[in-house]
Amino acid sequence: MLVLDFLMYIKHWANHRFKPLWHFHTIHHSQREMSVFTDRRQHFVEHLITQVTVVLPLIVLGLKPMAIMTLGAFLWRHTLLIHANIRSNFGPLGWIFVSPQFHRVHHSIEVPHWDKNYGAFVTVWDRMFGTMYHGVNEYPATGVKDVDFPPPNSLKPHAWIADMGRQLWYPFRTILKLR
Repeated sequence: MLVLDFLMYIKHWANHRFKPLWHFHTIHHSQREMSVFTDRRQHFVEHLITQVTVVLPLIVLGLKPMAIMTLGAFLWRHTLLIHANIRSNFGPLGWIFVSPQFHRVHHSIEVPHWDKNYGAFVTVWDRMFGTMYHGVNEYPATGVKDVDFPPPNSLKPHAWIADMGRQLWYPFRTILKLR
């Protein structure tokens, strides 16, 4: 689990550190309201990057596909929790495990919180690499300035398809500087 979490930390750090990767990761950060659905709001290119930078190394290290799927399922449940819009820092366990509060700070629009709290399951990597911000009593606004993909205010399929199209095209348009 620690190897998986470390690979996730590195991938997450790279998503913020390198501009082209950030444009794809922006889709995930653009939501102004945290929810369990925030975790699944990712560009397909980011999913591919995860497969190459996280899953492939686990296979090379000798993990069996079933072990990878089991670890992934466990981590996925945890990421649903940390993206939930709840005020919980896990008390003393928050120094070890990433909590919803710890991760909310990561999604914050406030400058002191930028590039902080990359951990997916444990906080050790953030402490080790100096990226930890332990704002247990802070409940900042979330999102990305000037980027917003609110859910359509309609149940009509074309509204949802148009929204998905905007999210799909956004990183490419931004990288190529097309407006």
